[in-house]
Amino acid sequence: MHTTIRKLLCFSLTLAFLNTTTLVLAQSTASTASTLVPPQIASAHTIFISNAGGSNYFNMFTGGPDRGYTQLLNDLEKWNRFRIIQSPSAADLIFEIQAIALTTASLGNDAPGGYDPQLVLRIRDPKTNAILWTTTANVRAAGRQKSRDKGFDKSVAVLVDHVRQLTGEQLTAEQTKAARDNTRAPNSEKILFGTLIGVGVGMMGFGIYKVTHMSQPKLPTPPTSPCGTPFCPI
Repeated sequence: MHTTIRKLLCFSLTLAFLNTTTLVLAQSTASTASTLVPPQIASAHTIFISNAGGSNYFNMFTGGPDRGYTQLLNDLEKWNRFRIIQSPSAADLIFEIQAIALTTASLGNDAPGGYDPQLVLRIRDPKTNAILWTTTANVRAAGRQKSRDKGFDKSVAVLVDHVRQLTGEQLTAEQTKAARDNTRAPNSEKILFGTLIGVGVGMMGFGIYKVTHMSQPKLPTPPTSPCGTPFCPI
């Protein structure tokens, strides 16, 4: 019984630690990025956008796996920070976008079919093809087509906001909130996490109750004699 209680307590504490660690790492990314970013990202003037494709999972969005490429191109043109050219060898940087959907059947998140869809943006050096920086954004695939597409586009906007930070640009309060919300777990994951913690604590409490209220074994009552004592004089 004591071993079971210890296992449940360790399980609950581990879940709490992992959740806290994820949030801390997400919050510390912006503060550490400025000192690690290769200087050629901030000094770049021209970029080439590469489409690394995506899985069939993204067919649920208008435009399919290529939606990430077209939306990124659109957002970068609106930002007008870089001049987009058609020759990768002549560009200062290559922006490579890919749509991936990792299997997470045990997580119970918002993604149907047990998948965790993400957009990955890799910034490469055209001369060496080395990856200078990689940033990601979660994709919330929920609701009808229009809602899914809107959520997808918000994820691309988050990627662009990450690049804004890499170049030293300050984000607005709205952009900061959008980036922060994108790193947070969906509501269903929060519910699952809370449920697991609740079950673990409940089982631990039940185990403690059982241990502290265990009935003591009763000793056999010695037989009595007619005289009222264990032994009677002869």
